[in-house]
Amino acid sequence: MAPIIDVIVPVYRGFEVTRRCIESVLGSRCRTPFELVVVDDASPEPELSAWLDEQAAAGRIGLQRNPENLGFVATVNRAMALHPERDAVLLNSDAEVVNDWLDRLWACAEGDVRIGTITPFSNNGSICSYPNMLEANLLPAGWTLAELDALFATVNAGQCLDLPTGVGFCLYLRRACWAALGGFDLDRFPRGYGEETDFCMRAAKAGWRNVLCADVFVFHQGSVSFGTEREALMAEGAAAMAERHPEYHALVMDFLRTDPAHPWRDNVTRARGRRLLSDCGTAVEELIAERDGRAAWLGDQLARVREHVAQVSAALAQAQRFVRDREADIRRLQERLTVERQRFEELQARSGVVQQQFAELQARHEAVLNSRTWRYSRRLRRLLRLD
Repeated sequence: MAPIIDVIVPVYRGFEVTRRCIESVLGSRCRTPFELVVVDDASPEPELSAWLDEQAAAGRIGLQRNPENLGFVATVNRAMALHPERDAVLLNSDAEVVNDWLDRLWACAEGDVRIGTITPFSNNGSICSYPNMLEANLLPAGWTLAELDALFATVNAGQCLDLPTGVGFCLYLRRACWAALGGFDLDRFPRGYGEETDFCMRAAKAGWRNVLCADVFVFHQGSVSFGTEREALMAEGAAAMAERHPEYHALVMDFLRTDPAHPWRDNVTRARGRRLLSDCGTAVEELIAERDGRAAWLGDQLARVREHVAQVSAALAQAQRFVRDREADIRRLQERLTVERQRFEELQARSGVVQQQFAELQARHEAVLNSRTWRYSRRLRRLLRLD
């Protein structure tokens, strides 16, 4: 069984990135036992310090707090002294780890007892950067950190190669190497930038190996804690390295020129390309299936439209027949009305003749009544009734 390993995270500022870093360590699926040691280097952010207190109270982290700001180098040396028997991983507070990252780092260390330091690949890890060295790369589009790390673990399983120096964003330290060299040089590098490079150069001169663990990928945001001090600290570190290890620059330039890590980066890039082609093939199949499904849906809709059109056409034909029948009825009624109007006009004409004849008869009747003959006849009838 693997021994307990300290994962040391020095903290100064940057609440959100620090929280992501710590949560990533606690959320990783590692079989290797570890203790997460967080050192608050007198952070000026009360929110960050309060959150660290909560995590410590919950038993999630081991929290150390410097009474005053000591700087990165002194903070690491203090943390490394807590458990003198343990290997350790120095992890920047702006880094994130996933999957079984620590298992693979420990397996790399177990591969050779001469290995003093181990650095994984990173998006922003100087000579250990992917896909491009010495660049602060973004994660490849369409890939999560967990997916990319898993790809490194698959295509570069168990692979490592020697480096001129480790890189401090995530640095595995073998305890025997640390003890032999006496830790980081606080006198030459009191504020950081160059301390891990000096340590690795001293390790190499003492017979230790500094290696790149090609099957681990760690995300690194970069330069959160140092802020505006970064450029000045880099210049001071470079000057100290040039004085103490004048051969260092040539070693790094030779590494950059020969690029011995390119086969391991190429492995990952080719695997990403294969997934892209596979995804394209899957996408084409999905498009074809979508097209076929769309065509079937359109065919069904077309059949429904045709049925509806047939129903509408039948209803329209029936309506047209009804209209034609009503138009015929109207024509017949109009013809009948014409005949009846003619008959009415004829009756009106006859009525006029009859009225005229009646008037003539009335006139004759009145003439008779007013005549002498009518008066004599009336008297005669009265005389006869008297008899």
